[in-house]
Amino acid sequence: MTAHGALVRAPVSTCRPRNTNTNTRRRRVLAAGSGASEGGQQADDDSLAAIIMRRKDSVEMAVRALGDDGLEERLSSAALAASRTGDNAAFPFSRKLISEGTRRGGPLVIYEIRRFDPEDTSEALAARAVRLVEAGADAISVRIDQESSPAGEKDLFLVSRAVNGRVPVFARDFFIHPLQICDAKMAGATGVIGITASVTGRGTPILSSYAASLGLDAPVEIVNAQELDQMEGAGVPSYSMDIQVAINVRVAGVSQQILSGVLGNLPFDACSIVGVKSMDELPPRVQMADGIYLKGEACRQEGLAIFEEELVARVVSLTNGD
Repeated sequence: MTAHGALVRAPVSTCRPRNTNTNTRRRRVLAAGSGASEGGQQADDDSLAAIIMRRKDSVEMAVRALGDDGLEERLSSAALAASRTGDNAAFPFSRKLISEGTRRGGPLVIYEIRRFDPEDTSEALAARAVRLVEAGADAISVRIDQESSPAGEKDLFLVSRAVNGRVPVFARDFFIHPLQICDAKMAGATGVIGITASVTGRGTPILSSYAASLGLDAPVEIVNAQELDQMEGAGVPSYSMDIQVAINVRVAGVSQQILSGVLGNLPFDACSIVGVKSMDELPPRVQMADGIYLKGEACRQEGLAIFEEELVARVVSLTNGD
């Protein structure tokens, strides 16, 4: 995080109404013996470090190109424009959770779309997003990271335009600077996936706060109870797990215990999203969080990459217990 983070001072609490009185705030029930472990094995450290280094390099180039004044103008203008749109346009996924979550009795599902083959195009992703929405998808997420697409912002722009506000659209990447969040907003995203506490450390609340100033849903990814305590103390209103940084523990059942322990101990009024990389993982995670992030590989693994109606029907059946 650079010194430019100091430009962003929007209160994180604007992302979702919260009771800040810690004496009266209730926590969700934490099952005995399921406390979060400091151990959970994450994605390959070397690979993650390389990805973050590439992201830092690309962000530094963009920041240098803008200059200090240009950067401040870019970030401030985006926040000002967002403030003028009114509350009705802000935080669509959180609003959908509040309005539909209780009535449905199951989590909302975010369907990730990404390029798997060299011949995939932005137009093809946009067409797939439309088919998912027409089949009943709750939200869409687009992988915009350079490891997944040579034209991530174009992918996001065309998907957002095709969806046309019918459902929330997230952008997924490792977000390490407010400029990336601003660019995602400008490309049409209504939320971002990839603000990661273990990556951005003390700069994480600044990123969350700036996303809130743009009206974006922006769950902060955590991996253990210590990160939860730190982010809760900073006023972060929504959380994710097992999306950007995998909780990989070889001992059977331990990953589930870590997830349920941390997510089960969230503030009562916090939003939560948990990642799912296969259909087998889906049923045991349905009750863990308010939202499910269905990774692109889950769809591809099932051989359902084309038949969106069948995919959504199966997911609805698994998440609603039908």
